Amino acid sequence: MTEIHNSSDYQELSDAARNIAKRNLDIQQEVYRITVEALTRGKLESDRIRQVIKTVLEGFQSGVSQNRGQLEETFRKAANGLDEALASAAIATKLAIQEAGSRVGEFTDQEIKKSLHQLENLEGQFLDTLHSLATTGTESSREIFTRLAEHTRQSGTAVGSRSAEALTELGSFIEKFGKMSFDASSEFARVTGTSILQIASGFLSGVADSLKKVEPGKQDHPK
Repeated sequence: MTEIHNSSDYQELSDAARNIAKRNLDIQQEVYRITVEALTRGKLESDRIRQVIKTVLEGFQSGVSQNRGQLEETFRKAANGLDEALASAAIATKLAIQEAGSRVGEFTDQEIKKSLHQLENLEGQFLDTLHSLATTGTESSREIFTRLAEHTRQSGTAVGSRSAEALTELGSFIEKFGKMSFDASSEFARVTGTSILQIASGFLSGVADSLKKVEPGKQDHPK
């Protein structure tokens, strides 16, 4: 699948999100679908994930009806779709770390640490983006995003739950790498040309492919 590299690619994602809002489709499921597909188009790195979340929510916001009675529920469904997509990304990252651990010598300690760091921070990236959108848009949408961000932070998220489960399963990695200092700007010297976060994107691609083979709303999210 072609990677997202430039503004036109993100514009395509924004247009897809806006179309979901305008056509009043199965909002949660369709937002989940386009988010998973977008996340497969490159490494599952922090900057890309934040940009995908922001693009989907802003595109969706531009397409919703301003019917105040339904606006909050509409945004809630979109946020839930994003949350579930990020939960799938958490599982894909866990699987990639486990695979990296079985390929001795192909990945540096720093890269494994980076992947664990990414997994630990997925929920924070989601919540931070919701909070940032609470300062933009119309007055009504700002109020809605503020309430949505606070409610989500207090009640918990699917991505937070899946990330915690994944980190528990990765206990041996946490024990070995959890206290190791992590330099986000460092370059990783690998035997192969593939990074752990590229492997994670590959696992997530399997989810995206499965979405094309079943009716919307009928697929099982990865366990």
